[in-house]
Amino acid sequence: MPVLTVAPTVFTPGQETRLREIVREEIQAWYTTSLPGLTDRDGKPYSPRLAFPRGVWAYDQAREGGFNEKRLDVLEAAEVADAAGDAAEAAEQDQIVSALQKPILP
Repeated sequence: MPVLTVAPTVFTPGQETRLREIVREEIQAWYTTSLPGLTDRDGKPYSPRLAFPRGVWAYDQAREGGFNEKRLDVLEAAEVADAAGDAAEAAEQDQIVSALQKPILP
């Protein structure tokens, strides 16, 4: 396993502190600036600060129930029905193939 070495900094402590402040300010500005083209139902734009919790909430609603639970149940039932239909069709095809392989005359 390679050993990681820490390169000495080229900044003075004051420069490093100022650099950290600039990065913190830029991240905060990005976090609170509206995302282009993204609006809520009221037409108000929102930022990552608002988008992240909404995304997490929506994901939890889809996974754990909430207003999407019935939709998920319907999709799961449709998937089970499709699988059952595929199995029935495969069984029917097997019957046809076995019937075609039987001799016509005894």
